[in-house]
Amino acid sequence: MKSGKMFFFVLLLLLSSICGLVFAQDEKLDRKDLLLGVGDPATFQNDVRFLGVVSTGNVVLAPSCDPNFDDQDNRCIVLNPEPMTTAFDVRDIGRITLPGNTAKNLIYPVSTYLVSYQFRNTTGSPQPSALFSFVPYLTIESAALNDPRAVDDLGQPLNGKLDNVALSGGRAVERSLAVDERDFERLSYTRTELVGLAKMTFVFGFEIPADIVDRMFREPMTIRLNLSGAVRLVADDARNPRPTRLRYHMRLLGN
Repeated sequence: MKSGKMFFFVLLLLLSSICGLVFAQDEKLDRKDLLLGVGDPATFQNDVRFLGVVSTGNVVLAPSCDPNFDDQDNRCIVLNPEPMTTAFDVRDIGRITLPGNTAKNLIYPVSTYLVSYQFRNTTGSPQPSALFSFVPYLTIESAALNDPRAVDDLGQPLNGKLDNVALSGGRAVERSLAVDERDFERLSYTRTELVGLAKMTFVFGFEIPADIVDRMFREPMTIRLNLSGAVRLVADDARNPRPTRLRYHMRLLGN
């Protein structure tokens, strides 16, 4: 019993000595070295501020559309006959303009998605591939991007606009359907970004010169909300109409 206690105390002393040695070694690292390990040193310990809220209109996919439905934000897409695929890309269905110097080096979107769709096989034969998919993305507009050094992947000038800035939160579902099978789903969920619209995103991700990115944050910046996707076999039920409907809201945070 005594030997067991003695072993325990010796082990505890040994562990304490090791921890003290590691701590002493860590103390020799300076703050600059440590900051390199936090992932995004430019935003480390910055205060977070609310920068505004923006919402899209409703995007509806249906066998027919009311011509009075479409406006600046609301869009209706007529579905192709089943089982053909209907692709869509709706742009500028919501927008927000931030004044210059709104954020120091990070604009961070938090998006909430409201989605409903219904798979239904009305073709009279089994179908191997019903499809529902969409991808949200942004367009960033800034006078700073008129600089001829700001170019896209093909070396073409951006002309004041950076397109196809990806957002998380998209969805893709593909499955088979038996004859007359129906499957309805309604979703409400929120997604945050890993990095967001940080200066490092524009510099390293889009290869825009750092001085141009600095100007983007010093000057007004417009963010436009877009959606693209494709559906197949999402017909309405005449007895219980449920058109495919998508929209999303975005709260912006920053430092």
